[in-house]
Amino acid sequence: MSAQPAPPSTVRGPPATGCSPDSLTVLPADAQADHTVRFLSTTVGRDRVHRFLQYFGRFLVWQLTRTHAPKERIARVASLVSVLAQT
Repeated sequence: MSAQPAPPSTVRGPPATGCSPDSLTVLPADAQADHTVRFLSTTVGRDRVHRFLQYFGRFLVWQLTRTHAPKERIARVASLVSVLAQT
């Protein structure tokens, strides 16, 4: 007699995100630094970091405005965002 396959409800596949739990391991400090340097040494890596900083700055200006932060603080962050947008 041959073994029957498990019903579909009990069959486990890869996570929906496309990454396995094994890929979410914490790297040692040296390996993390090496990975960061390799990432930032590519144009794509630098562009992603720059874009993240721009979007985070815009979010921060919005959040500070929404929470009625001091005008000086909002102006400082807004000027930083404008400098980032020019580069």
